[in-house]
Amino acid sequence: MNEATTALTRAGVTRGHRAPPTQSAILSTLRGFLRFVKAVDPATSVPDSHLLPSPRRNPPYILTAEQLQLILHAATTARPRGGLRADAYVAILGLLASSGLRISEALHLKETDVHLRDEPPHVVVRETKFKNYAASLTMPIGMGKTRKFSVVNEP
Repeated sequence: MNEATTALTRAGVTRGHRAPPTQSAILSTLRGFLRFVKAVDPATSVPDSHLLPSPRRNPPYILTAEQLQLILHAATTARPRGGLRADAYVAILGLLASSGLRISEALHLKETDVHLRDEPPHVVVRETKFKNYAASLTMPIGMGKTRKFSVVNEP
């Protein structure tokens, strides 16, 4: 690909106020289309995949034990007083913190998925982010314990 074409491609992909991940997605789509065109017209040039820098994700923010305690304490003040909302908030936040589940995974749990009396206590996650229903994850729960993930085949 010559310098003029590279410059035009970069300018087209980065035009406007697009976020770097969006720019990378556009370039990837453009490259796929141009590879298809190149099969018909060998003179077609395909931009290099490294034309743009790879987008970087921010590292996750890990709460300290003190921050988690403050959040759980704040959850106990949820209104209405005397209702179940505060207990539900504490339970779901505690589960998320102790297991590493995503919120959608925690909200899809059923009573039969939670095994608190087993050793180690664990939950069975049947609906993961990746929508893979052929297998499920068994996730130990508990603060300070090593988390091991194993795949359990569904019957």
